[in-house]
Amino acid sequence: MTAEFAMASNILMVLNDYLGTPGLLGQVITLRGGYYESYQPHQPYALTPGTGSTLPTDHRPYHGLVVLGGAMDAWNDDDYPAFSQILQLMREFHGAGKPVLGICLGAQLLARAFGSRVYRHHHPEIGFHTLEIRDTALEDPLLHGLGAELRLMQWHYDTFDLPEQATLLMSSGQCLHQGFKIGRSYGFQCHFEVTLDMIRDWVRSSPRRLSEAHPTVLDSLEADCRRWLPPAQRFGTLVMERWLDLIHNGAHPR
Repeated sequence: MTAEFAMASNILMVLNDYLGTPGLLGQVITLRGGYYESYQPHQPYALTPGTGSTLPTDHRPYHGLVVLGGAMDAWNDDDYPAFSQILQLMREFHGAGKPVLGICLGAQLLARAFGSRVYRHHHPEIGFHTLEIRDTALEDPLLHGLGAELRLMQWHYDTFDLPEQATLLMSSGQCLHQGFKIGRSYGFQCHFEVTLDMIRDWVRSSPRRLSEAHPTVLDSLEADCRRWLPPAQRFGTLVMERWLDLIHNGAHPR
């Protein structure tokens, strides 16, 4: 990617939760010379400095869309009416050929945007879990050459049905639908955007729930971070760089 193009790239970033920050993804965008505009649409006012609370209604100023995670249920439109606008933005960016990236809740919303159901999963996944990169990803622009298995951070209680037009890219033994794509639109249930500070913030935000439901996770999480976070961040950096390359390869504002 040329420096001139990288400076022009502008990403619309949707923060569904004040703890769901851009993390590694924001760092990669900045290091590549691009920039992003962040919005917290479920807040009456932005809780994070430099963000807005009212989502844009026009995709044309942006090159791509990133929708991050959050603690809410993706089907709860009554308490989170901004979901309908996020779904519409996903469809509009996709229709314009601009890359869309959904992380965790963002992946669930992307599945909804293409007509699929999101629901409570029978087994929550918290902590670092082994994921399989499926054969369908061998030549995928984002996942090719990354091996057959890896361990990435998970923090979800829900899952989704795969949209009819989607290609399944990643799975786990506990949760089949971990990563999928539809054209230039990608959804990943895992959190490859996390930093160590983000994980610690998530633990501090819900200590009682974690200690009651997932005590073994708390016992091992710091050690797991030391072991698995560095390779997970290398994966996240490479995938985000490749996602930005999709912009370079044809998805310009229009």
